[in-house]
Amino acid sequence: MDNQTARRSVTGGIGGKLTDKAVKAFVGKAAPGKKLADGGGLHLFITPAGGATWRVKFRIEGKEKLYSVGPYESARVSRRLIGVSQAVTADRSSC
Repeated sequence: MDNQTARRSVTGGIGGKLTDKAVKAFVGKAAPGKKLADGGGLHLFITPAGGATWRVKFRIEGKEKLYSVGPYESARVSRRLIGVSQAVTADRSSC
């Protein structure tokens, strides 16, 4: 793979290292604008309104992109959203 091809590839992914307990603790005491990383670009972001939302940061052709997956509600819902974010990241890699 030459340098031109390497720069066009998509980086980022899903880490899956956070626990529901850790996320609940973070959401309960975090200030707006704070992030809790899960690895591979996935993080939980505290919005200015105080809500928590899953976001995925990735790169396409060297440009950083940010995709908001959805709100944090429970571990079950969040894991489904993480699956959606994996699909989006995979879909964007074919662009």
